[in-house]
Parts: sequence; C-alpha cells; structure tokens
Amino acid sequence: MRSRLLCCMLLFGAGSFSSPLWAGTCTISALGLSFSNYDPTSSADVTGTGSATVNCSDTGVDILFGFSVSISLSQGSSGTFTTRTLKQGAKSLGYNLYLNATATGTIFGDGTAGTGTYAICYPGLLAPCSGNTGQSGQAYSVPVYGRITAGQDVSAGNYSDALIATVTF
Repeated sequence: MRSRLLCCMLLFGAGSFSSPLWAGTCTISALGLSFSNYDPTSSADVTGTGSATVNCSDTGVDILFGFSVSISLSQGSSGTFTTRTLKQGAKSLGYNLYLNATATGTIFGDGTAGTGTYAICYPGLLAPCSGNTGQSGQAYSVPVYGRITAGQDVSAGNYSDALIATVTF
C-alpha cells in the first residue's frame, strides 16, 4: 500500500509542474524537394519527392509518458494552400505538396483549409505509440510529395518557393 501511495503522489506532483518539464526538445532541418524538368507541352504532371529531418529527444517525465509532435508547412509565396506558386521573378508555376506518395489527396499544410499535418509519436516507458513512431534522439525523415500540374504555359528557367516548416510539441 505504501508504494502505491508514493506512485500516485509522484504522478500528481509531476502534473503540477509547468509544461517544459513534460515537453521534449525538437529540431527540424530545411525541407528540400526538387522537381525534374517541367515541359509545358507535355500532358503529364511532374512529381517530386523530398523530406525534412526531425530530431526530438525526451526530457523530464516524458520519458515515462512519451509525447507527440506535429509537423506543418506554410503556404509559401502564394499565400494559399489551394495552389502554391514557384516563382521566377514575375513568372509563376503552380504546384502543391502532399502527405501521400501519389502526390494527391490531402495537401501538406497547417491543418486548416482542408490541409493536413504530419504526426510523429515518441513512446514513453508507460505509453506505447501507433502510427509514425520516432525514437528519442534519432533523426526521423518526414516525406514530402510534390506535384506540378501539366498544361501551364511558362518560359524556361529556375523557379523556386520558400516555405516554413514548423514542429509543434
């Protein structure tokens, strides 16, 4: 009985601390994705695959209970998730980023306007995970799938966009 009471007091006491005791620490690398050459006369969409690397470590009591992180992407220069825009000066080329390998379906965004985020669960000693499972202190590669829709009349050149990747935990 005495050990059971001690356990309950530890859990209650840990719950009264501020959130930094519970949260892990995370870093994310720059997202990189390149498309192959786009041909405006082709009827085929152009796809590309890239990734971001997330590295999270548990601290404090999240070693016991684990924690989850969510990775989101900004809209980019277009200001909308509907069609992101690659730019070359005043010229633009529409594209988008997706959560699945077919580069269709749910747009990789911030969870608003029908977009989705990428979730990773870091298990604790007392709490298992399902789905995308990371290991504390080890790099986790977050896949990103892109598509440029065929039929856009653009001139040759290098087009780019800048997005912000955010890890929330």
